[in-house]
Amino acid sequence: MSPTIPPLSLHGLEFIKRMQGLALAPYRDESGLRVIGYGHVLNDYESFPHFTREIAETLLIVDLLQCQRELKRRLQVTLNQAQYDALVSLAFSCGAASPALDTVLTHLNHQRFADALSAWENICSGREQRREECARFKTRAD
Repeated sequence: MSPTIPPLSLHGLEFIKRMQGLALAPYRDESGLRVIGYGHVLNDYESFPHFTREIAETLLIVDLLQCQRELKRRLQVTLNQAQYDALVSLAFSCGAASPALDTVLTHLNHQRFADALSAWENICSGREQRREECARFKTRAD
């Protein structure tokens, strides 16, 4: 039986926006990537002479849809809404191809939730965000 995977909730979207923060001008993140909006990584061919909140929100939605598509492909367990929202936040922040996310997903898919949380909490970048994501993941109610 395939897992039941909810779409990202509005509450989850707002959490991600709050954690990422809004940047209306490009900057380099801790990895040296050029970023704008709510954590959108700029490709070499992208430029926005008049970047707005609306453009940032559109890019975020597109980026999150891609992120969710990858999670749905790889996730083999059913999560409640708060857990899924937290996992989307982690995947968006770390990147869907991140080794750290691979470790968390491996533990989740084997239903080793304590190990998944331990790996999650030990991801070095964005420690405050990781703590908040883990607290949301521990939420049992849907």
